[in-house]
Amino acid sequence: TKAQTNIWDIPATEALISHNKTNFSDNKAVKENQLASTVTVGILKRTKDKCKQLIDLLDKRLNSLYIILADATLAIQVAGIMRDIYEYQSDAFQLVLKYPYAAFLYDNIQQKIIKDAKNIVNLIYMVVLSYGDIVKMKVSERKIVYTQIIMQMSDLRAKCSALAGQLEMIDFSEKYKNSSGANYIDMDKDMVNQV
Repeated sequence: TKAQTNIWDIPATEALISHNKTNFSDNKAVKENQLASTVTVGILKRTKDKCKQLIDLLDKRLNSLYIILADATLAIQVAGIMRDIYEYQSDAFQLVLKYPYAAFLYDNIQQKIIKDAKNIVNLIYMVVLSYGDIVKMKVSERKIVYTQIIMQMSDLRAKCSALAGQLEMIDFSEKYKNSSGANYIDMDKDMVNQV
């Protein structure tokens, strides 16, 4: 270190600044191109539409189920779960449009949500079709059937919530990177260097 002179290398500094400007503009262009990618947005929209159709079908099947429900509190629970599912799905789709690089995460989890929603729709359809047998059951036995449906719907709500939560974490990290929060980490080191 003693052999090196303490001289500011202006050409090297200018070259580094120019290189960083190029990298910044390239990264910005890539991010804008990602957003404009019709393939990614098309896949996301198709997945979202498929999930929405299933959730709507689930809601329609639940309307049939409300007719034979043994307990109004179960109907209220199911309605609350459906409201949460719609809200989480909407939030997740808005965030994935904002950050297209999270499309694979969104698509993978949505496929699991779609599979679970299909299973619940089939279960509810079976319960509605077996209405004659269910009417003959005691109220406590019917509650077992409805509790199973509510448990599966709660699991579906949890998956929707997890998807929205992961996308919110990506949103937070992007906002943090773009804010000046990182500058406060080494403030004490800068103060020591100044002294």
